[in-house]
Amino acid sequence: MDIHMNHREQNISHTNSQNDFALHRRLRQCSPGLHRNYLEASAGACMMLDRYKTVFPQYTDHSSLHCLNIMNLAGQLVGNCLQQMNGSELYVLLTGILFHDLGMGISKADFEKLAPALCGERYPAKGSEGELIREYHQELGALLVEKYSGIFEIRKEYVFPVMQAVRGHRKTDLWDENAFPAVFQTGAESICLPYIAGIIRLADEMDLCRDRNSTLGGEEQLISDAYSQLVWRTHDTVKEMELTEKECILYAEGGSRETWEELEKWARKLQKTMDEVELVIASRTPFYLPGRMVRIVGIMP
Repeated sequence: MDIHMNHREQNISHTNSQNDFALHRRLRQCSPGLHRNYLEASAGACMMLDRYKTVFPQYTDHSSLHCLNIMNLAGQLVGNCLQQMNGSELYVLLTGILFHDLGMGISKADFEKLAPALCGERYPAKGSEGELIREYHQELGALLVEKYSGIFEIRKEYVFPVMQAVRGHRKTDLWDENAFPAVFQTGAESICLPYIAGIIRLADEMDLCRDRNSTLGGEEQLISDAYSQLVWRTHDTVKEMELTEKECILYAEGGSRETWEELEKWARKLQKTMDEVELVIASRTPFYLPGRMVRIVGIMP
């Protein structure tokens, strides 16, 4: 990780416009039927995702806007490998992105049904339900996908790969062949789960490091603990992200010494995730992800 200070350039790359909605366009081209299934799932997922705000007002963004950001980042990460991906892989990737944080918006009724078996002795945890949801949200999300697969128009043969794409974005072992097989057969097509889960994991980690639109509402008034306040301030410091063939650059402006130290921690964590995902993809899949260095560039007025 490298930190530089420079003057603001007039045009800082945000997202590569040629990658905007590239995954959608390619899925529609490869498999119109699966593309329709994905669109059917979107409306219900957005409503469930936005429920997270009632449980986690201190979080900057785990909503549908976060999913759109990840979709754009995933398109950039996939890059030239897009033509290698078949319709099933594109469908699972897009649906996994859509549902990856579904567990954060879990209803009280679903939490009470699913948490006992999942959390073991840690449930019931009166007053700390939010902590359990946060810790197990990737597992809760996968179980919600399974439970509501009919409502979400997820065909039976795609339930497992979509569940694993959701699970794979956090706290799971992408080297596990049973959990993330490199070849999961669905009819005439196979799905490379370590690649799909790796792309979602990395795109998610990248979006956690940049501006998360934390100034759009009045949520700041709901934050009471000091660390959550620091997280919001740090997000406001990151103005842009640029992804090149060799680097992931975070452009930051303003902020205090404390926010810069926090941003450096985020950058180190992002670098670790980037290295791990790149190694998994190189070792377990036929796809390619270039190795990149994370760099923070300070913008001076």
